[in-house]
Amino acid sequence: MSEGTPVGAHVIKMMGYIQTLEKLGFALNNELATDIILQSLSDNFKQFILNFNMNDIDKTLPQLLGMLRTAKSNLKRMDPLHSNCPRS
Repeated sequence: MSEGTPVGAHVIKMMGYIQTLEKLGFALNNELATDIILQSLSDNFKQFILNFNMNDIDKTLPQLLGMLRTAKSNLKRMDPLHSNCPRS
């Protein structure tokens, strides 16, 4: 994920890639698909990824998308001077 890319658009794009793999006969289980999406995120989401993994959260991809959108909005509120480049 490049800096400045909306997290929602990025995750939806990644979900599309995962669906394409399924259509091609290479279905990913939910855990692997989640890991791929988390690894594709920018460094701004390091704390989110750490918390997600440490708490062993099991969510569907749409639920993960919602969590990431919430995390992004929380990051913006925590650092209003750098809303384009939130820090955790």
